Amino acid sequence: MVASALAYDVRRGAHSVGAHVRDAAAYVCWALARAYGPEVLGAWLPTLAPPLLTAAVFDREVHCRRAAAAAFQESVGRLGSFPHGIELVTVADYFTVGVRAHAFTVVAPQVRAVAVAPPPSVSPSQAPSASPSVALLHLQRRRSPPSASPTRAVKRVEFRFAHLSRDTQSRHSF
Repeated sequence: MVASALAYDVRRGAHSVGAHVRDAAAYVCWALARAYGPEVLGAWLPTLAPPLLTAAVFDREVHCRRAAAAAFQESVGRLGSFPHGIELVTVADYFTVGVRAHAFTVVAPQVRAVAVAPPPSVSPSQAPSASPSVALLHLQRRRSPPSASPTRAVKRVEFRFAHLSRDTQSRHSF
């Protein structure tokens, strides 16, 4: 339920509603990391990592991105069970996700580069070859010829979490 709340968004006329739900979901993740140990949350950690990271990098609201980044950092620090946790925290921290354009164009490719690699305990030859992925959509500025105005194009970015077990892998679109 918390994972789906991290991506909650409902169109209402010309605007969207749901930032308060996404922010509250990130707070719940942060509170869970502070209140419970890895022995209690161990089974749920692999299902929370991808949506938290997705919200931290691609949410359109700065307070939601920062809340998800803080929750991810707290989870990595206290629970330590997230694959590539330290590397991902150093790439997508509270300050680097503050500016949307920077989060989309700089942080996202760096997160993808870290997330695609198998965890240190798994050699590349042991990593599963076909794994589900977390698909993310975001807007990227693309320049047309100089005479035309800039346009927005949807670019698909995929994070593959090959190190998660098959029953905990899921596909998330944002």
